[in-house]
Amino acid sequence: MADLVVELYGTPAGVLTGTSRTFDFLPDAAAVTRFGIDSPILSVAIPLTVVPVRARKERRRNFFRELLPW
Repeated sequence: MADLVVELYGTPAGVLTGTSRTFDFLPDAAAVTRFGIDSPILSVAIPLTVVPVRARKERRRNFFRELLPW
């Protein structure tokens, strides 16, 4: 899978990177600056952080799997 840019209100919120089975959401520093660290702007389940918490990887995948057609 090619990287997919996730935008929110005209600001790149992050990138989905990896394969369809192993992808993860990597937040963009500009989004963290604009919306604030730990902002629930995308979802309460996946707050924006500078460095994604490894333990929440499956939670991030589930969120985007519900939104995207695979």
